[in-house]
Formats: sequence, C-alpha cells, structure tokens
Amino acid sequence: WGGSKSRVIALIRAKRPGVVFLQDLRLPPWCEQGLRAGLTKLLPGYTLFFSTSESTRVWDPERERHRRYFFTVATLVHEDLKPKLEGTPLTELGLGAAAVRSTRGRMLAVTTRTANGEQVWLNLYQHVYQANTPGHQERMLGFLSTVTQAARARGAMVFVGGDLNASLVQREGYLGSFKEADDRLEAWVREARMHVPAIVPRYTWQHPRHLKRAQLDHWFVSEPVPGGVRVYAVDTRVAGHDLVQ
Repeated sequence: WGGSKSRVIALIRAKRPGVVFLQDLRLPPWCEQGLRAGLTKLLPGYTLFFSTSESTRVWDPERERHRRYFFTVATLVHEDLKPKLEGTPLTELGLGAAAVRSTRGRMLAVTTRTANGEQVWLNLYQHVYQANTPGHQERMLGFLSTVTQAARARGAMVFVGGDLNASLVQREGYLGSFKEADDRLEAWVREARMHVPAIVPRYTWQHPRHLKRAQLDHWFVSEPVPGGVRVYAVDTRVAGHDLVQ
C-alpha cells in the first residue's frame, strides 16, 4: 500500500469509480482506524470496508525464507450507490465460522441496494503460493462458489473482482508451469457461469526488473451488464500486485 498509495488516490480522483477493490495492502488490524481516517479526508464520498488477517508466515522464493505477512483487502464504495450500503458477513452467504476465519484478509463482501435491485460485491485476494497449491486454490474457489450461489439465490447480481494470481491468458516470461493454477481458475469461471463484463488489460501485472507479466487480476459478474463495466489497473512500484476497479 505504501508504494502505490499516491497513484491509487490519483486514479480514483480522476475516474471516480463507483466501487474500488484493493488487495494485498499488507496492513495489520491496528492500521484500520488510521486508514479509514486518511481515506475519508483524501476521498470524500467514499465508504471504506476492511478485512485483515492475523500475522502469518509465507514463503518468499526470492529471499528463500519465510516472512511475516498480513493479508489485507479493502473495498471503497461511492455514496452514489446508496441509499442502502452495508458490509455483509460471509456467514450470511453460506460460509461456516471456520471458512470465514480462513478468508480474513482474502475475501470481503459488500451489499448495495439500488433502484436496479441488490448487488453483492466480492473483493478477493490469493497469494501466489496459495494460487499455485491445488488444495489452497481449490478451497478458496469452493468458498467463492458457495458465496456466489447464496447471493444469486436471494436475487442479487454478483460482482467478483481481485487479484487471484492465476491467468486466463498466456503468461509471458515465467519459469516453470503455472498452467494448472490457470486451468483451475478457467474451470471455475465456466462452471460458476460467470461473465467477463469488460476488456481487462491483457497484462495487469509486470515485474519491475524482469520481462515477466501476466493477467493476474480479474473482474467477473453473474449476468451480462449492458454497456459493460469500466475497469482500470494500476501497477505498484515494486513487485507487488495490481489494483482492478
């Protein structure tokens, strides 16, 4: 977040999107109040929703060691999408308590109710290790299926977006095979009957030092959207992941 904050703020001010999904902020729980206060001043008219995990340890292949890590996602919703706006506990969308604990900092649900009906916005993040480990990725995609089915059952249009660390187009410059992770994501999109309502940039992430890029960020919706959805992607200044709104 520290490396991309100024660019993200500038983009939101310029484009004024109705919904902003932020992933991999790496902020501990005690930063929420400060983040909320800062964004209220910088982006008036937006409401912040925030989810973070307890400190965990993830494998860093570049440093060849484990390091401390906070999984954090945040969603900003503009006041134009009111009158009804609320955070939605994932337990209301079919997940049990254990599943909810495992999705902290990785999945965040927000509900809006407008003249066009109800919309459920699902903000997702999967770390590269999780995405490329079959059990981890399949479990998260299973949680996502449960949540989207529950939202559809109550008549809501479902928007899913975020950094899934899996690509629907061929990667460039990668060593080794990530095809299984990419195939699992493609299968989920097909089986969940999700639509791609916008043209996402072919490559939404690029390594700052090497020719290595892929479309790791995605936007799906449960039914076709007339006119599509405008999507913007921002690269961070480090080898992090991107923002898709």
